Amino acid sequence: MLYLDIRKNKDMINETELKSGYFIYGNKGNVWENTAHIYKSGQGNLCGTPALATNHAKFNGIKVAGCVECSKEYSELMEHQYWIDKKEDLMEG
Repeated sequence: MLYLDIRKNKDMINETELKSGYFIYGNKGNVWENTAHIYKSGQGNLCGTPALATNHAKFNGIKVAGCVECSKEYSELMEHQYWIDKKEDLMEG
């Protein structure tokens, strides 16, 4: 997977890597365990874990998503988007 290769297969994704509409989300337990999620606006956490509590990750300044499932899902979404963009570039050029 190209996006995963570019990221060197990191399990954690930094907040600065997230595209618009995605942000770091986590409850107190996620903050303590370094397992904050990646939340997609209007949909929820990418791993499917409900986002039912206050976003303690934001309040505590957490800048990295430690949920392996969210990181994997985000990487796959970005890889898919990369190939869609590449296809559009080829069709235009």
